[in-house]
Amino acid sequence: METLFVGIDFGSMNTGIAASNGFRRVIPTEVGWPKDAIAQEWLGKSCVFAEELDEHRPALRTIRPFANGALKYAPVSGEAAAAEATAESVMAATQVIRHAIELVKRTAHAQVRGVVGVPAQASLKNKQLLLDICEQAMDTVVLVPEPFAIGYGLGGHRQSLIVDIGAGTTDLCHYYGAMPGPSDLFTIGRGGDWIDEDFRQRVLAAHDNVLLSPKVARLIKEKYGFVGDVTEPIVVRLPVRGGEPRAFDVTEPLREACTVLANEVLAGILTLLDQISPDYHAPLLESTLLAGGGSRLHGFDNWLEARLSDYGKANVRPIPDSCFSGANGALQLAMHLPEAGWIALQRKDHGDAVATVEHADDEPQVIAGRIHPHLAEPGQEKAATPGKRAAV
Repeated sequence: METLFVGIDFGSMNTGIAASNGFRRVIPTEVGWPKDAIAQEWLGKSCVFAEELDEHRPALRTIRPFANGALKYAPVSGEAAAAEATAESVMAATQVIRHAIELVKRTAHAQVRGVVGVPAQASLKNKQLLLDICEQAMDTVVLVPEPFAIGYGLGGHRQSLIVDIGAGTTDLCHYYGAMPGPSDLFTIGRGGDWIDEDFRQRVLAAHDNVLLSPKVARLIKEKYGFVGDVTEPIVVRLPVRGGEPRAFDVTEPLREACTVLANEVLAGILTLLDQISPDYHAPLLESTLLAGGGSRLHGFDNWLEARLSDYGKANVRPIPDSCFSGANGALQLAMHLPEAGWIALQRKDHGDAVATVEHADDEPQVIAGRIHPHLAEPGQEKAATPGKRAAV
């Protein structure tokens, strides 16, 4: 039977897909449903993705299932209203993953084996939820920390500190060529989405007549977002109530919003360093890699390097391909996972098997879609017993 390997970076804003048949693409992590029967008849379909979302947005009810870390990192509530919202997000996320696999153009008899990145400190409930979603479209699924997949895809043989600034979360990882343990990972529950809204609210507070949508706020950040200093003011033309569009200087609100997250990233790095042996601090400071959309904030690498230099020689640089780094790394993991690991996951007669690889200190580490005690949450260690359903 033909095997198709797929690596997926489930981002809050965009999803990156890379497959062993050469397919690579980034799609919006968003789904649109017709607002009513008239819209559905007009559109001729019950679900809309990708570039059609913007084209038909007025006729759609859209949802970004992972916005602000939802499903992937934010707590899963049992309250009725929250449960209903979660169910809708799960349905949307399932539609996105199915659409992604359809785009890959698997052959009729191909078996799909996928590796999917999750936030560094996603809860056990979040991981199980994501596993449920992914198994709707793939035959076998592996979940790994997102920044670890990025580090694996970059290759190389030196320790690095991976800082993955996504739309919903910012994830940090001490990367050293083996599956990370809990002390090697740290998640900040904010990312680019938070900058967008904070920037937007600051502008609206300063100019009560301006009209600034979340989408326009995001586009301004993506083009002009910066940390540190700029050589000239950032002036943009925005619509206003009851009048013609006007030019507004948004330098300070944009600086303030970006700097808040930058300071949280710095604090997160220092927290992660406190969690690991000081023997490794120097090599991590000298190889700090920025990934995700936030890595493109102008001047952020220099700003962060200057502040980390207080703790030792620092070298901070953005990775070359922030769009596909997570998906490419996940694909490489999928293709390099030993066949025995995939077979173990497919043993339906033995429940949900646990596949492992050997760590340098001979402690088994999970790399195959189920949880090992070493990666469980405190108090959850027994969840990894074979036959019990769990996630990495």
